[in-house]
Amino acid sequence: MEADLLTVCKNCGNHFKGNYCNNCRQSAKTNRITWKELLNQFLHSLFRFDKGIIYTIKELLIHPGKTIRDYLSGKRVYHYNPFKFLFLVGGLSTLFYLSLNLKLPNEAIELEKIEAVNITLAHKFFAAIGFLFMILLTITDFIFYYKKKYTLPEIIVSNAFQAGQIMVFTIAMLPVILLQNYLIQEHHSLINLRSLQKAISMGFLFFTRYQFYEAKGNYYLKIKIIVQLVAVYILNNQIINYLIELLQS
Repeated sequence: MEADLLTVCKNCGNHFKGNYCNNCRQSAKTNRITWKELLNQFLHSLFRFDKGIIYTIKELLIHPGKTIRDYLSGKRVYHYNPFKFLFLVGGLSTLFYLSLNLKLPNEAIELEKIEAVNITLAHKFFAAIGFLFMILLTITDFIFYYKKKYTLPEIIVSNAFQAGQIMVFTIAMLPVILLQNYLIQEHHSLINLRSLQKAISMGFLFFTRYQFYEAKGNYYLKIKIIVQLVAVYILNNQIINYLIELLQS
């Protein structure tokens, strides 16, 4: 009689009592996926304030270093997967910029030469720039802070979170970029608000490392972080401009 009261897990076949399988943690209520169910799952996973992408964005904004350390130490239930996070917000950023026909946010790199030929290609190239910047950050993180004993895969995860959050800032800066374009086109203003976007991104990278590598009270470590970010920024620009020259030749 008791066996009749048990739920059979549709995922692993385990017999259990309660709302969740004690073997694989799947919910006992798994109905066919309808349009309503699909919408509910999407909204639930995306906009939960105690879990998911909104929670991750909020935590990375307030205390990014601690958030990443917690994730690496195993506290992962409430956070969005770093690579899903990066791909999602990166894709949204590219979609918005393409839809609004906006130029790319890095004026130090002469991407207007590519934009003049094909703006879609320029945005794909911008994604390559971000990927290169992430690689350079990962390599220098591993070298500069080797005493912290983080493995290379852990540093890759850390920088995936940071790259995703920078894409969030890029999306949030869209009104500022639109304002700049309006001022330039309608009032022939020379104002360059894109520098603000760059400053926010670099400030975030510094703040994250300040927390992540626990630089409070350690002036040597603070200087090391600044040197690292400046060196990565310069090297990244030089490599990309060199690649652009190769594409044009």
